[in-house]
Amino acid sequence: MAGASDRPAPSDPAVVGRVVRPHGLAGEIVVDPADSGSLQFEPGTRLWVAGRWCEVVRSRVQSGRWVVRLGGVADRDAAEALRAEEIAVEAAELPELASGRYYIHDLVGCRVEDPAGADLGEIVGVVPGPQDWLEIEQHGERSLVPMVQPLLKEVDVEARRVVIDPPPGLAEATKA
Repeated sequence: MAGASDRPAPSDPAVVGRVVRPHGLAGEIVVDPADSGSLQFEPGTRLWVAGRWCEVVRSRVQSGRWVVRLGGVADRDAAEALRAEEIAVEAAELPELASGRYYIHDLVGCRVEDPAGADLGEIVGVVPGPQDWLEIEQHGERSLVPMVQPLLKEVDVEARRVVIDPPPGLAEATKA
């Protein structure tokens, strides 16, 4: 694929999106970004897609998703071959986010506690949307907690710890 390099695979990959489908006939793809604070798919950006590095040639935002043209993806068939592929970059190359904003890959794997220090589980995912939700798993059960200020008390990605003040029933459900 033209636009790829001999650069090795990302050592600390951060997923920044997923290919949804081809767009048009000229090899463009529709990308669903992993989160709103994520990497902008600007021309010149190098992305890890389908086991190789590709360079963004052209991009634009359309209906909340990116329409991206990658070097070496010449037609609709080549774009179709990328359907459902994750798109990643080196985590260290991501731009700093404003205070109170976090990349999904920074939150996944963090332990969740209540204000008294009781273990409520581990973050296994973030469900993005107009209101992001933390997906927390404990003892094989999963719960969704909205990422809103009254519930989210502390996020320490360095310590891999998130403190929430859970709504009634959550602590009991996750301890079952």
